[in-house]
Amino acid sequence: MGSYIFEQLDARKYVLTAGLAGFEPSAPDVVDLTSQEKVLVDLRLVPLGAGQANLSSQLSPSEQNRGPAEYYDGSSLAPADIARSIDLGGYSAAASADSSRHLLQGAAQLRSDLGSHARGRAQAPAPKERQDLAARQQDLKKAVEANPESFEANHELGEFYVQCDQSDRASPYLERAFHLNLSHYANAYDLALAYFEARQFSAARQQIQEMTERSDTAQLHKLLAEVEERPGNFPAAGNEYRRAAQMDPSEQNLFDWGCALLLHQSVEPSIDAFKGGISHYPGSAKLWIGLGITLYSRGRYDDAIAALLRATDLNPSDPRPYLFLGKAYNISKKEADTVADRLKRFADLEPDNAQAIYYYAVSLWKGTREDDLQAGPGQVEALLKRSASLDPAFPDAHLQLGILYAGQHKYAEAISQYRQAIQLDPDMADAHYRLGQAYLRAGQKEPAQQKYELYERLRKAQVADDEKYSGELLRSVQTPR
Repeated sequence: MGSYIFEQLDARKYVLTAGLAGFEPSAPDVVDLTSQEKVLVDLRLVPLGAGQANLSSQLSPSEQNRGPAEYYDGSSLAPADIARSIDLGGYSAAASADSSRHLLQGAAQLRSDLGSHARGRAQAPAPKERQDLAARQQDLKKAVEANPESFEANHELGEFYVQCDQSDRASPYLERAFHLNLSHYANAYDLALAYFEARQFSAARQQIQEMTERSDTAQLHKLLAEVEERPGNFPAAGNEYRRAAQMDPSEQNLFDWGCALLLHQSVEPSIDAFKGGISHYPGSAKLWIGLGITLYSRGRYDDAIAALLRATDLNPSDPRPYLFLGKAYNISKKEADTVADRLKRFADLEPDNAQAIYYYAVSLWKGTREDDLQAGPGQVEALLKRSASLDPAFPDAHLQLGILYAGQHKYAEAISQYRQAIQLDPDMADAHYRLGQAYLRAGQKEPAQQKYELYERLRKAQVADDEKYSGELLRSVQTPR
């Protein structure tokens, strides 16, 4: 307890948290100084470990005590390890297929955003920059023509094409430079990368394997994992990610390893991988996100929400944990109030973010009936309308508005919102089904039947896509190489 004075603070919103040795950090609170100078903040501290008591997936003593490299000294991943984790009926028999799909897509995007082989691509150059690039290209080509046996000239032209995202044009020059200087690591690596980006996977694999004989690095194993992963050699890719994490147990390498297992639907090994990473990087929000998504895929909903909540508290200003939490908001009644509190914080931090407003709205709403609302229907309606206005291309807000109106027997308004959602996303099966329901209750039987039939086609197509994906994955890991 106490009173604190902070001088010369800007009038804006701040995130405030508290910490003390022997205690868990408090849940951050958003302090709004835009309209007031004095605020009362209640930050509660609990003894270290007590805040995780409800997370039944917390680490065992052996997991907590093992070193990063030791954790990954286990046996290599075999095809059966992946096959046993696959559920051909969907991502998880216990989980919602739609939510699981969205979370897995989000995991893939998060992994992509964080970068795998860490080669950034610049945006399309402006006209003046294109002129400069053209001039630079001509100078480099003239240098190669003047001295075709120059390592530097070939290497620089090859690097130029790599940076311009023209890997097919880069390869010949990097190859020539490689034969002129076999020991130049950066050139040899970029040659392997150029092969990979040009989808010449055999050449990339051979190049990397030859390099590892001279200089065995985690970076090479990570690139080899991507080379194996792209054409579907998932067990080999998983083993290379494991090897990279073993050689260099950085936060990023551990995340890549766990995420690769998750995206290949090897769920139990993925849980172990993320737990191992968290035991050494307990403050890593992305590792907690990965664990949360993986637990969700296994149907361990309360544990999944607890992990995602932890991720939001580790870096309250990072929007990514909230977006994952929002996608899974409705699967844990146990943590419903806490989830709503965190999503309110997200909305407070980003009041112009359509998804932040949307997820806060749905977190206040536990179902489709008016008596399921935590807040008044007017507040939920206002939030959903604001979300739709902030992003006119966001169909989910219209879908939820339709559900809200249908629950209030306002079928004309519901039909209008469902139609808007479908216009924005014609493949939104749930919107077609609910529009059919609204038509039926409004006495329009023929359009209702048409919507039900379209819904069935869309759902069957989605199930077929899921089964095809799982079947191809299962065949790929059971086929001997």
